[in-house]
Amino acid sequence: MWKLKTIRDHVVLKPEPGSFTAEGESARWSNKDLDPVLQENKKWEWYHVGGFWIAEGFNISQLETASSAVALGLNPGLAIVACLVGNLLVTIPTCSSAYIGSKFGLNFPVLSRASFGLRGTYVAMVIRGVVCVIWMGVQSFVGGNAVRCMIEAIWPSFKHWHQGALPESAAISAADLLCFSLFWIAQLPFLFLTINALRWMFIIKIVIMPFFGVALFTWALTAAHGWGPLFDMPTQISGGWSVGYAFCSTITAAISSNATFAINMSDITRFAHDRHRSWLAQLMLPVCITLTELLGAVMAASSQVIYGEL
Repeated sequence: MWKLKTIRDHVVLKPEPGSFTAEGESARWSNKDLDPVLQENKKWEWYHVGGFWIAEGFNISQLETASSAVALGLNPGLAIVACLVGNLLVTIPTCSSAYIGSKFGLNFPVLSRASFGLRGTYVAMVIRGVVCVIWMGVQSFVGGNAVRCMIEAIWPSFKHWHQGALPESAAISAADLLCFSLFWIAQLPFLFLTINALRWMFIIKIVIMPFFGVALFTWALTAAHGWGPLFDMPTQISGGWSVGYAFCSTITAAISSNATFAINMSDITRFAHDRHRSWLAQLMLPVCITLTELLGAVMAASSQVIYGEL
């Protein structure tokens, strides 16, 4: 029992008292993390918030949204239009969430109390936490695939590393599991960064990633001999779906890629220095995300032109 208590003391977070409560059990209702952000701690400028969407735009998941629509059978142009519609729809609640955060300095756990109540908020937080775990797993899997591609490019023999070590029922190879673990370990330290510290990570990303995006876009157009062969591809939906169903499915996929920000964009904008410009910077969402999805559609279409398959 003593050991369990010692472990609990090290694992369980001890929130600092907030503005409206003292120490103890009441700290669950008001603590330093739930208090409105003080003005001196609001270090995000409007260009940090706008740059966040540039960083978020250059995301593998955004590329997959459009490329999956092309793989489904939609014409690249139609796939991009569907993505744009989805991005415009999700921008509306995202702007609302951003405005509340920038004006009142409150985060999602506090804002959700208006709908769920003090105790009901725990349900919302558990759901949000489960979604975070799932999404981090998805991102880690995608990142693990990228690590595997890099390792195989350096050591081609890695493709057959411990092949057959895991049963087919595992639905994953030993190499995939290793790369997943490596990527998970590499990203773990960044979870300890504060929101204010994260803005510099986004600045680094928006400086680096556009160069890679332009390089991929140029390669795709050059290898496929221009726009013509790509956007002349007919819409051929497989699996018995109608064009309208596939179009709406792509809209839903585009919304789901950024739906989390529609809920808790206030977690970031509460640290914004200029509340008016910060929530207006959310208008960068449909621009930056759609440009990345354009890249994804072009890459998928060019793959079909060059290699004959997606």
